[in-house]
Amino acid sequence: MFPLLVDIGESQWRLSSLVFMILGLIVGAAVGSREYKRLGFNGKNRNQLYWTLALPLVFLISMCTAFAFNIGGWNIFENLEYTLSFGFSSIGAILGVLFLGYVQSKLFKEPTAGKRLDFISSILPLSLGIYRIGCLLNGCCYGEVTSGILGVYLPDVYGVWAYRYPTQILLMLFDFGLFYWLWQRRDKQTFDGKLTLTFLALFSIGRFLIDGLRHLPAALGPLSLLQLASFCIFAITLYIAYEFRNEKRLML
Repeated sequence: MFPLLVDIGESQWRLSSLVFMILGLIVGAAVGSREYKRLGFNGKNRNQLYWTLALPLVFLISMCTAFAFNIGGWNIFENLEYTLSFGFSSIGAILGVLFLGYVQSKLFKEPTAGKRLDFISSILPLSLGIYRIGCLLNGCCYGEVTSGILGVYLPDVYGVWAYRYPTQILLMLFDFGLFYWLWQRRDKQTFDGKLTLTFLALFSIGRFLIDGLRHLPAALGPLSLLQLASFCIFAITLYIAYEFRNEKRLML
């Protein structure tokens, strides 16, 4: 594919994922700027501050992920090379940017954090879909080899071509489809935070299914670590939704 290799000394850095991650955040910020005004949030600088902090936060989470799992060795420069090439974790990044929005809402003493989180959740799938273009070009997040009708001739991250499940394409289409679905329903929510819960529930289901087609090491039975993370997010989301429902009943 087109990983955008950059030679630095003896290293070859694949920057497709990084380039499209940045592009995804830029597009998200542009779309979010108009939505921010439409929703009536106070302070244009607050929105600019959020997107400015989002990029280094995503990068930091990726570095921590690579370091925690000893990817690329314990040398910080080796970890940096791996992270820029293959080490971005979309699940960790999503939780990180949502947490950033929650903290920002509390710092600015907004009436409800749910409204800001819904604003972020309505845009996140768009940024993720753009990022997945970089995954496809990079060859990372590749699927298992298959002889079935779903097989597409694609390389893995090592450049080995075979008929594989097109997981990068599936993730990209899923993210764009989720963005469209949420965007059409962003003004039809019965309470602040519902769109965020919907996003997390649907995202975790989609990731659980698609990650089952990826070439990932098993962590618990047939399930990979990413599938277990998706399951935990789904379970926690359902619990929060259940508590919201009970709280609403008590208020009635």
